[in-house]
Amino acid sequence: MQQPTEPTEPAKPDAAFEAELLRLMGRGEKLKAVKLYRDQTGLSLMESKQAVETEAARHGIALPDPGCGGVLFVLVVAVVAIIALLAGVLMLRS
Repeated sequence: MQQPTEPTEPAKPDAAFEAELLRLMGRGEKLKAVKLYRDQTGLSLMESKQAVETEAARHGIALPDPGCGGVLFVLVVAVVAIIALLAGVLMLRS
């Protein structure tokens, strides 16, 4: 029977990684910072997101909240497309 393996410890970040992470967070590039953190440490996406948010708070960096801006954009594009489609149908009927 095989012994269960212990989870591996994430890699300890070096100074260059920390500097790049701070640079990305300072520019408001939260998604890139999370990806960098995940790639560097091997942590899950959720763990990396939480770690980036914790580091940002520790350094007094306000990260942008994605909110619903993307959803709003998609809705506006859909409404415009529907209006254009309806206008086309009405023009064909006349």
